[in-house]
Amino acid sequence: MRYKVLNQKGLNYITITMIDWIDLFTRKAICEIVMTNLAYCRKEKELKIFAYVLMSSHLHYFRTGLPHDKGH
Repeated sequence: MRYKVLNQKGLNYITITMIDWIDLFTRKAICEIVMTNLAYCRKEKELKIFAYVLMSSHLHYFRTGLPHDKGH
């Protein structure tokens, strides 16, 4: 893990990348898994996602912390 979210309650810009920038998200089944899991986190964990873009080898999104986040 390269970076750490220090302000769990604030607005964060997150990027998730594949090792060696593999184009994993070109597969529909993988994209559906990611979208299903993001929807689950939004509904069941109350994760607030304001915007996202799923690219062929990475995902960017803006989010605020989960209600149960403890901070640092």
